[in-house]
Amino acid sequence: MFNKVFIKDTLERSIATAAQTALALLSVDGLELMTFDWRGFGCAVGLAFIFSILKAIAGSQVGNKNDASLVK
Repeated sequence: MFNKVFIKDTLERSIATAAQTALALLSVDGLELMTFDWRGFGCAVGLAFIFSILKAIAGSQVGNKNDASLVK
């Protein structure tokens, strides 16, 4: 499960998920930077990253054991 391909695939997906979450949160708030809840923003982006990693680990038990996909 934790081979080089799995780790690279998981990191790529997790970083993309975190970036998408960050962009969504910034666009919803309208970029009011002085009143923006940066702590909540960081927590949401961090949780999205962690949940993406957990999904990849769960996916390795369902789909192909060599990658992070849920599809066989």
